[in-house]
Amino acid sequence: GQIVRASAWFWADQIFNPWTAAVQELKIEFLSDVFAVLDSHRVDLGDVVETWTQKTVQATAPAGTAWARFVVNVSGAGSTGALQFDRAELTREPE
Repeated sequence: GQIVRASAWFWADQIFNPWTAAVQELKIEFLSDVFAVLDSHRVDLGDVVETWTQKTVQATAPAGTAWARFVVNVSGAGSTGALQFDRAELTREPE
């Protein structure tokens, strides 16, 4: 039942060597004590451009959660550009 928040600042190359990827997301994953994924929540990063942009996702941990993890998930990335992030944090929010 704990509220968890994942946040980071993102930058994606756009003008000279544009960054592309089929999937671009920030996720919180909630895991059991045997590391089985119980639930996940995401926010899309596809709108990030060449300016630092803060992205945040917040969710409530389901019953049985032993771990929460911060995930930057990217797949199908192109061969140019880069997605960068800074000031990443995973925090428990006050109830």
